[in-house]
Amino acid sequence: MDSITNTFNGTVQLCRFNSEKKEAFIGRFLIGSDSDRGRGTGKAALKRLVEIGFGEFELESIKLNVFDFNDAAIRCYQAIGFTQNEFTENVYRSKDGLVWNNIEMMINRESF
Repeated sequence: MDSITNTFNGTVQLCRFNSEKKEAFIGRFLIGSDSDRGRGTGKAALKRLVEIGFGEFELESIKLNVFDFNDAAIRCYQAIGFTQNEFTENVYRSKDGLVWNNIEMMINRESF
């Protein structure tokens, strides 16, 4: 929620908790309109979610998935401290023949 305009501008979710490994995934990380992007909104939301994950949920690691062509998202994740964990080729092929690859990124409590 934008505190100035009182409008919705995104959502982020912590899900797929694994209590044995003390890890979870970030899912449905969306920033609303193009005008809300590039202003630090996503970075602030992601940082806060990681703080909650490590603090309140006592997680040891948090992971997320991102398509390799999403450079802006990857830069945002790296700015918080996420690093590439796994790379999977050909996770999706569009009807136009475009191939999407997946990057699994991770951050550990120690590195945050």
